[in-house]
Order: sequence, then C-alpha cells, then structure tokens
Amino acid sequence: MEDRLTQAERMEAIAGMAGGLAHEFSNQLTVILAYADELSSRLSGEEQDQALKIQHAAAAASAMTGQLLTLSRRERARVEALNINEVIFEIQPLLSHSLGKGRTLTTNLGSPLGYIRGDRDQLKQVFLNLALRARGAMPAGGDLRIESSTIEIDPESSAARLYRPGSYVRLRVTDSGEGLDKTTQARIFEPFGSATTSPAGRMGLSLVHSMVVQNGGYITAASDIGRGTSFEILLPCIGTFRGLSEISGIAKAPAEDPTPTILLVEDEDGVRKLMHNYLEREGYQLLEARNAEEAELVAEIYREPIHVLVTDVVMPGMTGPQLAERLTHFRPQMKVLFVSGYRHDAIGRSGMPVGDLSVLPKPFPAVELLRRVRGLLSQA
Repeated sequence: MEDRLTQAERMEAIAGMAGGLAHEFSNQLTVILAYADELSSRLSGEEQDQALKIQHAAAAASAMTGQLLTLSRRERARVEALNINEVIFEIQPLLSHSLGKGRTLTTNLGSPLGYIRGDRDQLKQVFLNLALRARGAMPAGGDLRIESSTIEIDPESSAARLYRPGSYVRLRVTDSGEGLDKTTQARIFEPFGSATTSPAGRMGLSLVHSMVVQNGGYITAASDIGRGTSFEILLPCIGTFRGLSEISGIAKAPAEDPTPTILLVEDEDGVRKLMHNYLEREGYQLLEARNAEEAELVAEIYREPIHVLVTDVVMPGMTGPQLAERLTHFRPQMKVLFVSGYRHDAIGRSGMPVGDLSVLPKPFPAVELLRRVRGLLSQA
C-alpha cells in the first residue's frame, strides 16, 4: 500500500504538468487544424497536397495532446452501460492484426457478465495498448490471452484493503513474452519507463493506467523473467443484464426536425467562422455570438426553439458553463456541446452538473463536430 501511494504521488505530479502543457498546445492546434482544413477544401493539385500535409501533422500532434490529457485525467470519459464481452468482440480483429505474424490471440470470456459503466473507446484503447506492448514483449512469437469473469470483493476479505468491496468484472490480459524483472515492475505504469513499448510515444502503460482509473477501476501487473506478463483489471459492476435502455437511460429518438437551429458561441473569430461554415453546409440554421453576453441577447430575441448550444468553455467575461446554465433555465430542451482545450475540468470548477453535457476537445476535424451535433439532436 505504501508503494502504491508513492506511485500515485509521482503520477499526480506528472499529470499536473502534462495537463497544463496539453491545454496550451491544443488551443494553438485548433487554429492550425481549422485553417488547414478550410484551405484544403479550396485548393487543388500540389497546393491542396501541401495543405493536407499540414492537416496530417496537426492531427498527429493532436493525438499526442490527447494522450497528455488522458494521462492528466482531464479528459472526461463518455460513460455508458457496457457489456465488456461485446467491447472485446468489437476490438478483437484489430488486436489480432496489431499482434502481427507469429503471434496468436485467444479469448476465454465468462458469461453472463454484469454491466460496467465506462467509456467504450477508452476501454478499446486499453486492450489495444496492452496488445502493442505484448507484441514488443514477444519478438519471436507467442500468445496473448484475454479472459473475463466476475468476482465479489467481500468487506471482510484481505482484498478489501486494496479494493472497494463490491461486484467487479475481472479482466486478465496475459502474454507469453520475455517477462519483467522486479525493478521494472515497480515502475511499470510510469510514463517513458522501460516497460512501455507502445509505438505511440512510449506512454502506453501509463495511459492504460489512467484510462482504467478514469473508468472507476483498478489495474495490477505480475511478471517473471521468461514467463510472460499478466495484467489484471477490475471494473465495478453496475447491475445484471436487464436491457441496456433501462440502465443507460437510452430513449427513442423523436421525429426528425428538418431544420435544427444551433446557437454558436466562440470568441476566436477564425474558429467561429470555420465552425459556422461546417454546420451551415450540413443544412443547420445558425445563430452566432462572439461571447456569452451576445449569446444571451440572441437567445432572448430569437423566439423559435434553439436545439443545440455550441459554446467554448473559456471566454472573456461569462464562461461557457455559466452561459449554458442561464440559457437552459428557460430553454430546458436545448442540448449543449462544449468546445474546449480544458475539457471537463473547467466545467467541474463552474459548479454546474455535467451529466447531460458533451465536450468536444480542441483541436477537432469537421467530421467530429458534425457527429457530436447529430448525436445531441438525436437525443433532443
């Protein structure tokens, strides 16, 4: 327990630095990515190819920023009720491909399992990072095994000293690779350590650790030289299979509105104009404001329904969460999409409940903005 506390303190210090750097970097990348996207749609030939290269470089930098934000635990998980076996089935072909020739993937999935509450994409990334790490640990070939089961942590058991009592889905991801010595095991989840072999920046296992914790779980590792490495993940159960809609609150979508109205609030003129163009080309009706005060005035004058508020989080004067709180008070059916480099931490500090809110991290491509807006409209 003392070792775990020391490791947690080191991770928190690294997380604080990573989160600050990622926020500042993401603001600059948003502008670069947005203008490059707009240029590529207007140009052709060699000039368009140059604009696309800027986009690709900015997208690669954005992926690194996302890793830093995940590591800092500032990236809010998109939580839903999940059957972990279904998540494994979905990611299994990609895992097999990622392992490469000479390495096999086998699964032993217990049934039935209870639901967990987690982020589907983050959990897939956990499996993918562990598979990439296993590939590096098995250069001559081998086997990666994924097992799932359910366990109960009794309050009176010795395990209750390390885990909160209750029901858990237990995942074991075991490779037949070279194994790790005790010194390496002690620092296995630290960034840039010798145990991390992810090609995406040698932060693979630290990201796995952060993602598991963000989804309310625990992860431990056991290894011996020449006998492979096994990772055990515990994720809290939230219930048995009673139908997904009963647990996650999924409702049927209403009849489609032919012309949804969106209120767009962004103090950066260039980004606002590009977002306006993206949404307008999709056929939405746009209302626009440069700050929260202007948005309030627009919402007061406009008498028809506003279906989605798309707003930056940090703006001069009133913040995005404060604006959303005031507007949803008299427009309770309006959905909210936050666009921010801060992600959920700024929303949490505002004191506003975030259960029905969505956050689109900067930088983002046009397709992701449109996907998020369509998703909110389907819930309206």
